Amino acid sequence: MFTEVQKTAYQNMTAPAELRGKVLEMARSAPAKPVERKQPIRRWMTTAVAACLILVASVSLLPQGGNVTLRMDGVEVTERATAFSANTPMTARAIASMCLPVTVETETAAQLHVSHGALMAEDGTEVNTVDAGTTTLYWAIQNIDTDEEYILTVQGDDTTLMTLAFDAEENCWTVSATKE
Repeated sequence: MFTEVQKTAYQNMTAPAELRGKVLEMARSAPAKPVERKQPIRRWMTTAVAACLILVASVSLLPQGGNVTLRMDGVEVTERATAFSANTPMTARAIASMCLPVTVETETAAQLHVSHGALMAEDGTEVNTVDAGTTTLYWAIQNIDTDEEYILTVQGDDTTLMTLAFDAEENCWTVSATKE
């Protein structure tokens, strides 16, 4: 492709001495390029872990907003409908009245309301509010109708509804609680 003469001419090419001197002088006088040191990965990981811990700690320290827990016979009432024993005869449809022990655990004072019947303290007085802490009340319901749902509303910082209903398939009363 190239002749021998062309190859020899190319190999003998040199820059003028003046130009070579200028390039070498510019290389010596150019500011030194800073050495780029990468941050150790440990320092980066430490910062990330610290940020995660701060986030978790701050979320766990936020006020929870007056959580309410309802219990019947010492068992927590949850969203899942659970059968309970209310000292009723085997024919649950035949009862005329029911008195249920309900324990209310709340972090703040709360208002209480029932759709049917009344909430009574141990001394027999009617109760419409509870203070923060644990309080045992008795929900007295007269003229029970198995086609009705009976609702206890606990309203503090949030609202919790406890529903008492008759399960015809199982022939028993069930209770469940939901938060609004």
